[in-house]
Amino acid sequence: MFTDARSVPLAVCRDEPRPQASPVLPPGSALMLYTDGLVERKYESIDDGINRATIILVETTNFPLDTFADTMLRDLAPTGGTTTMSPW
Repeated sequence: MFTDARSVPLAVCRDEPRPQASPVLPPGSALMLYTDGLVERKYESIDDGINRATIILVETTNFPLDTFADTMLRDLAPTGGTTTMSPW
């Protein structure tokens, strides 16, 4: 449903308007929006991180909504924490 990307990433500036779509989610569906920093790791495929997020999403489907985000962040955060890399 949402696997047919129609534009460049949001952080990429462009002059043309972005394409629009309005898919309908069936009842009981979940939509998870995240940054690459949550799923990307230096020495593994980003697909591995996306799969990890998918597994955690399925495992936490019945969690109370107010604890869902905390659980996702805790379980997806890198073991050693995050680092900030200077662009210079």
